[in-house]
Amino acid sequence: MFMAVGRPAMGETAVHVIEDAMTHEEAAKKAALEILEEQHEDWNDNIYIDVVTDQHFEYQTDFVFAIEDLKA
Repeated sequence: MFMAVGRPAMGETAVHVIEDAMTHEEAAKKAALEILEEQHEDWNDNIYIDVVTDQHFEYQTDFVFAIEDLKA
């Protein structure tokens, strides 16, 4: 299980719990996809995941996802 803290560009930060990921990178992308689902369909800016941590408190920071990569 992972916890990701992220936000859309110029948006509010939120915490997302990701239960079905195996790596920090996969959890970050899944959190970004959850954030994307909350945006208006015309929204087209980056999504920032500031930190992803696992149950052992190991963490990775500073993920940026372009909208084109998430919609692919």
